[in-house]
Amino acid sequence: MQAGNAAKIVALSAHSDKRFVVEMMRAGATAYISKSAAGTELVRAILAVAAGQNYLCPEVAGALVSEVRGDTKLGSTQRLGRREREVLRLVAEGQRSLAIADKLNIEVGTVEVHRRNIKRKLGLHTVAELTRYAIREGIISD
Repeated sequence: MQAGNAAKIVALSAHSDKRFVVEMMRAGATAYISKSAAGTELVRAILAVAAGQNYLCPEVAGALVSEVRGDTKLGSTQRLGRREREVLRLVAEGQRSLAIADKLNIEVGTVEVHRRNIKRKLGLHTVAELTRYAIREGIISD
């Protein structure tokens, strides 16, 4: 490498949500490819970067466009009330409804109502989906 030439970084990641893409690009990557799109997309990314361009695979670009347009559930914790966010955090941490009720000093039935409302508002169905969402949105750490 000649003096003055900067290395170009092509990021290959299992994550395609906004938070990871933005952080990787801020860290200096000029291209971002999700592993699920790695085949020919990796070649396209390398060629684009070699030509001095930035590159996002279509999956990642689509997720970012949806986020900007508001078409995605990312960031939808703003639609959750304070108590729903508390319940979501505890569910994602593995707490059962009885333990959540005790911790928040509310009835178990109220916890169940919050759980149903959270799932409906976020369009999620399982505890695993809620947990992944909470990690992705920084509600809990992985």
